[in-house]
Amino acid sequence: MEARGRGRGRRSSKGTGIALLVASIGAFIVYAYFLLASQWSIIVLQLTVLAAVAALVAVLAWIGYTIATAQTPDTATGSGNNNNNSSNNSNAKL
Repeated sequence: MEARGRGRGRRSSKGTGIALLVASIGAFIVYAYFLLASQWSIIVLQLTVLAAVAALVAVLAWIGYTIATAQTPDTATGSGNNNNNSSNNSNAKL
């Protein structure tokens, strides 16, 4: 019975893949028409460049935010070097 369940999932995935393939080809044809054969070509080109730059800047901003908010090894342990010093002091008392 398990094989039947897996087969249905594969058919569903295959159908989704074919739908995405056909939709992307159709979107490219519509985009190419608006870019090359319509009076809206300049606007389409400007919007394309704007979207590409926005995506690039968004990725750079996300990388910067991730770096700025990442925990360093010192902040991950709590108090950094103070943690090591307190354990050294307790060993010295023994």
